[in-house]
Amino acid sequence: MGCTITTWLTLCLINSAVIAQTQEDPAPTTEADTEIQLHYTADQLRDMAIGRLNAQGMLESDPPTTMWSSLVQQTAALIEANIQRKTLQSELRALTAEVEELRAFIIDHERLGDDFQSYQNVLKETRRLVDHQMKMDNARRADAMRDARRAKVASQQAKVKAAQDPLANLKSLGFKDLGSGIMLGKSSYQYAKRDVTSEKISYVPTPGGGVRRVVKTETQQQNDYGTMTISGTLLNGTTEVLHVGIAIAFQDAHGNQIGQETIQVKNMRPNVPYPFTGELTMASDRPFATESQWTLYADPAEPSSPPMPTP
Repeated sequence: MGCTITTWLTLCLINSAVIAQTQEDPAPTTEADTEIQLHYTADQLRDMAIGRLNAQGMLESDPPTTMWSSLVQQTAALIEANIQRKTLQSELRALTAEVEELRAFIIDHERLGDDFQSYQNVLKETRRLVDHQMKMDNARRADAMRDARRAKVASQQAKVKAAQDPLANLKSLGFKDLGSGIMLGKSSYQYAKRDVTSEKISYVPTPGGGVRRVVKTETQQQNDYGTMTISGTLLNGTTEVLHVGIAIAFQDAHGNQIGQETIQVKNMRPNVPYPFTGELTMASDRPFATESQWTLYADPAEPSSPPMPTP
């Protein structure tokens, strides 16, 4: 095992050296470029450039179209060479990482010995937990983005609905459309209370072996389902002043009507809440099961007549 690992490490190092040497070596040159200097004068660089261009078939007397074609070819060659250079650099980095990992593997194996398998198991479990945590984080981010999109869509739908329904804002505040633009706010109900007296009879032993009858009277409050108070708010959702009447009916569990109340408001101005409270008699000894409301009339109020001139 030690010989195999050493051989693998040697091969990786040789490959790294070859790639590095390939990256550092210049492009193949002609015989005129075999002599390399560390520094060149401007004239020498110009002569070398002219020689390189002449070797590729380009002359100073060439027409502009030929020069442009040659320039394009040179630029393409430079781009290709740059791509190859970056590819070699990427491969070199990958090989360097593999060599470092192999070196760490050898060091850990020599240091831990028989415990190396346990070390690998711990490392594997750690990586599994990290991957699991990353998946959970990605899932949470995806859920948050999905909820944000849903909220955005719901907001846009609410805006569209509000534009289509002028009463949508009042409905969102808890008002119910009874028809003809008349809105009923959330209502409350309260049954009346009544005192119910009951007697509790008990027998108490007396001296001599007899018993004495004792009557204890108790009074409790119970709901009187025959009388109920209702309270709510009406609102005129139109743009006109109206005379308004609504009806509220109550039904038992079988759908039978057991009570009703009629609310009437004169000269009801737009968008002004009108509170009301009414007491009604119910034809039942049990709580109502359902209720229904509707508009009886919503008539435009006649404009007030101007005052008569004083004679």
